[in-house]
Amino acid sequence: MTFEREKMREKLAGLAAEGIFIGTSSWKYDGWRGLLYDESRYVYRGKFAESRFERNCLTEYAEVFKTVCVDAAYYKFPDEKYLTGVVAQVPDDFQFAFKVTDEITIKRFPNLPRHGHRAGMVNEHFLNADLFHRLFLEPCEPFRKNIGLLMFEFSRFYPTDYEHGRDFVTDLDKFLSALPKGWPYAVEMRNRQWLQPDYFNCLAKHQVAHVFNSWEAMPSVNEQMSLANSRSNPELCAARFLLKPGRKYEDAVKSFAPYNRTQEVNEEARAAGKKLIAEGKKEKKKTLIYVNNRLEGNALGTIAAMASLKLSNIYDGRFRSELALEGNARNLQSRERLANTVDELRRNKGWNVILRGHDLRLREAPCDPVKEAPAPTRLHFKVQVRPPTTPTSFVPLRARSYYTFLDSTLSPSQLVATAKEHGLSSVALATVRYPVLEVEAKVEPFENGRGFSLRVLRAGKPRTTS
Repeated sequence: MTFEREKMREKLAGLAAEGIFIGTSSWKYDGWRGLLYDESRYVYRGKFAESRFERNCLTEYAEVFKTVCVDAAYYKFPDEKYLTGVVAQVPDDFQFAFKVTDEITIKRFPNLPRHGHRAGMVNEHFLNADLFHRLFLEPCEPFRKNIGLLMFEFSRFYPTDYEHGRDFVTDLDKFLSALPKGWPYAVEMRNRQWLQPDYFNCLAKHQVAHVFNSWEAMPSVNEQMSLANSRSNPELCAARFLLKPGRKYEDAVKSFAPYNRTQEVNEEARAAGKKLIAEGKKEKKKTLIYVNNRLEGNALGTIAAMASLKLSNIYDGRFRSELALEGNARNLQSRERLANTVDELRRNKGWNVILRGHDLRLREAPCDPVKEAPAPTRLHFKVQVRPPTTPTSFVPLRARSYYTFLDSTLSPSQLVATAKEHGLSSVALATVRYPVLEVEAKVEPFENGRGFSLRVLRAGKPRTTS
């Protein structure tokens, strides 16, 4: 796998200029060495220095990306020293998304070693607005311009925590009412059944964004986007692509580590990411999208796919390809621009002024060109195509174009003979999909009188075999 740093840097910078920020969940991954990170920058006395990498790699990350989601703030209130250190490594226009410390968002501490004697106990500081303001917001105040999102991630609640989702919404409403205004707040839920109108209305009341999140027990991002009033803040949108719905976190770690390559393409997630990007552009809304390695195996590849342009605006099905990391797809943007320009020239100057890759022009014009195009005629004919395994005496002509990924096989001598017979200076090739194809078409002359085109009225397998 390769990662084109410069092209991705330019693409993400262009999106950021439109208010679309795309980044990863955290940034310290050994699997990105040689992809995003230049290992030579972290060599000390001839060896790769892990401590130097851990300490300084954010600087190199920020050379490509314009935002990152900081998971560290979830486990410990960020102090001024920590915030000063990370902000010093990024440019002025860089945006951080901080997960608010779990001291605020956990109702009952899980039975995990890091919680010590409080494991299993009720959290007395749950939704404590004063504590959040004092220990989280105040240290962030000097760095406010670099903070793009403050996210309250609520782990899954159980019936022992709340009997009904509306009870949580009541507490959330009180908490949000007590918060200082003007910060980019967002809420991420892990109870799918609580994504109800009262929840979204509560967020809208306080202009807080709902974080569209791809997670084990949550609906897909696309499903969440389809819910009424899910865009609770008209000026801010946030999404996190963390796990494929239905997959456990531990299983993803086991399958995808060390995160140095894409191992499982999630087309639905990629499509949702592109939809959010397009929506943010159209509505001129600040949009922050974060991708985790555990979605597909490598967040860099996922983001490259989400941010890439379509290979073709013709195919919306299985022929479309958007593997932005592959060599043959590196110039998709320029190809699309060129194709659009060619189309415009052909419309304005005539269809034979520029030929595409699947159009063939004879070196010499026919000696007896058609003087006058006959009236349109209906044709009814069958096309017999030899199976690929049948030996042939002609050379395969493999022509590819912007519009097709299929190959054309044709006898050059037959092509030239047919063109001369009909006085044509150029011929366009078409792909036949069946061994025997029955076509009903209408012959129509070119506007310049130099050739004909077939407008297909019906094509399919023959109705009879005779």
